[in-house]
Amino acid sequence: MNQNVPAISVLIPVYNVEEYLEECVESVLKQSYQDFEIILVDDFSTDKSRSICETLKARDIPKTKVYQHPETPA
Repeated sequence: MNQNVPAISVLIPVYNVEEYLEECVESVLKQSYQDFEIILVDDFSTDKSRSICETLKARDIPKTKVYQHPETPA
């Protein structure tokens, strides 16, 4: 298996979860099994979740990706 590709992708849906988001990501990062990537998917959150995703992205946590819709829905 290619060592650059994680064995597991942990998908975390993000929608108005500002109270729990950082704790959720930290919990995943503390797991003993480390061959994974974290994918945060923000679906037009209206609270501070989007900002928290940006903060997590800026921390440059290895194997963490953030996907956000570019603008609010019409």
